[in-house]
Amino acid sequence: MAMRVQRGEFGEGVLLVRHEEMITEPRAVADAVMRHVGLEPHDAVREQMSAPTFNSSHRDGRPAEQVVAEARERIAADPDFCERVEREVEEEMSALGYTSLCTHTATAPAAGPARATRSPTTIAFLSYEIHPTTWGGAGVLLHHAAVRLLEAGHRVLFLLDVGEPYFTRFVEKDRLSLPNPDACAAWSVDELCADLPLREDEVGNPFLWKSLRFDWALAKLLEREAIDFVEFFEYCGVASCALSAKIFGRRHADTILGVRAHNSVELIDAHESTKSIDRDRYLLYALEQAGLARAESVLFPSRRYAEAYYLDRYAIPESSVVISQSPKLAFGRRAAAEDRDEVVYLGRIFEFKGVETFLHAALLLCEREGSEAAVGRPLRFVFIGPDSRDALDGGSYIEHLKAAIPEPHRERFEFTGHLDHDRVLARLDRALFGVLPNRFESFCYAAHELYDAGVPLIANDIPAFRNYFEHEENALLFDGTTLGLADAMERLAGDTGLREGLSCPRPIATEPLGNFYAEPFAGTPIDSEPPLARLRTLAVIVRFAESREEDLEATREALQAGKLVPDRILVAREVEAPEATDALRACTRWLGRQVVFETAEGEPIGADALRSLAAIWLLAAGDRPGPECLELCSGALARSPGLGFAGCWSRRPDGGLEASTLDLAPELWPFDHGARLTRSVVRTTPDTHLFDLFDTRAGSYGELALVWGALEDTGPGAILPEVHLELADPDPAEHRPEHLSFLVAGAAGPGLKARLALHAAVLSESDTAPVGEAPRPSIQQALAHADAHLDGKRLLALALRKLRTKLGLGSSGDDGA
Repeated sequence: MAMRVQRGEFGEGVLLVRHEEMITEPRAVADAVMRHVGLEPHDAVREQMSAPTFNSSHRDGRPAEQVVAEARERIAADPDFCERVEREVEEEMSALGYTSLCTHTATAPAAGPARATRSPTTIAFLSYEIHPTTWGGAGVLLHHAAVRLLEAGHRVLFLLDVGEPYFTRFVEKDRLSLPNPDACAAWSVDELCADLPLREDEVGNPFLWKSLRFDWALAKLLEREAIDFVEFFEYCGVASCALSAKIFGRRHADTILGVRAHNSVELIDAHESTKSIDRDRYLLYALEQAGLARAESVLFPSRRYAEAYYLDRYAIPESSVVISQSPKLAFGRRAAAEDRDEVVYLGRIFEFKGVETFLHAALLLCEREGSEAAVGRPLRFVFIGPDSRDALDGGSYIEHLKAAIPEPHRERFEFTGHLDHDRVLARLDRALFGVLPNRFESFCYAAHELYDAGVPLIANDIPAFRNYFEHEENALLFDGTTLGLADAMERLAGDTGLREGLSCPRPIATEPLGNFYAEPFAGTPIDSEPPLARLRTLAVIVRFAESREEDLEATREALQAGKLVPDRILVAREVEAPEATDALRACTRWLGRQVVFETAEGEPIGADALRSLAAIWLLAAGDRPGPECLELCSGALARSPGLGFAGCWSRRPDGGLEASTLDLAPELWPFDHGARLTRSVVRTTPDTHLFDLFDTRAGSYGELALVWGALEDTGPGAILPEVHLELADPDPAEHRPEHLSFLVAGAAGPGLKARLALHAAVLSESDTAPVGEAPRPSIQQALAHADAHLDGKRLLALALRKLRTKLGLGSSGDDGA
């Protein structure tokens, strides 16, 4: 829920309402409460723990503090106000499918230290990198941020997923070089996860495993430290599990979970062609998408960068966007020199950095007569930075580049490998100018280090550089083409005056970090308090013909023993033939099978009584939900009106872990699990008939079609990375190719169709793989898997063929059908 009726915290008779922007029905409830208080629905009052902070002004110009003060006066004048509001709002909520409205009085956190005061703040950075202990631009940013924050009197914590030698070096040496090191502490993810009760091989995907580790370690850290703001990095999606846990109210309630954009792996891959999109990488993209969409605040180095690459692609709410310029420290000015003949690239040797464009432009320049007249001798081209494995064969990218240099010019090209700060600065003494051919960047420390050192620059005209460099004012910008770069290089090499004019004519990037860290806020806060209300839930136990009666009884008992019992329980019992003699029994084709419906007690039920409540939960006979399962899922849906469904991880009968990724990649479910029930609690419209709720055209995939529909109608789902359900033997669903085809081509919305097209490309990968990688399935192997595990229906091939037709892609001619 996005509203709270609170009293006792701000004095007797005072009612504080928190109202947030929403797009679904519960907004009507919150608006009703606002009207009762005497505020217009668009009035905003933000509450942070026991001390409220307010928006700076009201829409009509009045300060927010004045709006609240006037509301309090009206409330105080009416002793019965709170009780009357609760009664009236409960009626409105009931009409929307909610029950059990209660007055919520704030209490202290159940565990962990008290929150620190607002100033100074305590900031926790989670990272794989930290400068100077490890390489990487993200580590440089965090080091510089720590320096700035520690100098300003804040407290900085690091939660590092690095090897033990690196961690020890940072704690015992590099940390001590920071300002006020006593206000900086570091924690090891490895140490905090020593008692994590799951294993990487159980979870399956390595990136999901890393996200789970950060979630677990952060929970342990928050037991020891009061933290105002936790900053994840967006690449690899490490924030996803922690954000899910907060959505379910399990962990991290007393801190803000934010994400800083550095460059997502998905975006990097979109700007180079060196990585195969295998199954693990596909889920990595999904983790990144979920982490960015769920984050309470998302930090970007510039507005242009956010708009160009992130906001639309990752569906990031505008309210979550924070512009926080990457901090930089003084790099140093290079020494004066007359003997300069080197053109320098600085940065990692990655394909997306555009180094091949620089190489080709340099070769063009080598062949132009008179291009070096101002220098008086042949230019040299120097690549400063560590190598990568970006060659198409998975080998050294430097060796790949060297192979493209004709023999007559090879002595003019140099690859130095990684150099430390002092050696880079010394090498820049010989630089005539620098080149930044990068195809994609966020901030690019190399660009700012070259500029601050006084090196004239040529930069690709991309958003990251356009923020700070103006053409012919403090750099030359080129159009991204090889020819454009060659022309710019020829011009700058031959114009001494232009080089002098572009040599750091003015300071740039002068607002490091901004003011966000002084008082961090959640742009789109996740409500993790106990819900004021819950959705009335209908549970349906599907008793397949292959199931036993004792399986049905076990599921019934587990449901009724839960902390939260479904408001209604039905049984859908599969039968071989209609029971026409019993007019009370509704016998129909449902989920691809002939079933009759019964009450939990086994009594027949008429067809007209098959009506939904506010949420529905389908289980197979033999499933054993844990006592908290429905309470957690229902609570998540009640607190988050934009959440389409909620579920949790489970255990198979053999004890194996089912680490569901339904929320991350719902389009994968039919290819991984066939028509198996998802066991998720799905938001529905109350009083909808079950025959309308489950599309008969989807057959046994009807429940999945409902989940996909909830994604389009309400919003994404969430899966709690905890085990709260024991599965029956895999439910034997009836697989029909036409039902899967309809699901993929008819039930999937535009967003899922785009992702399904990418998944088709993953399945169509060649079965050859670079050394050291697991072979990727070819389309023929995928079909063989379908034959073996989907009753020989070749469903995968048919679904992909149908999808290609729907998307206008034509037939690949290689689907095996």
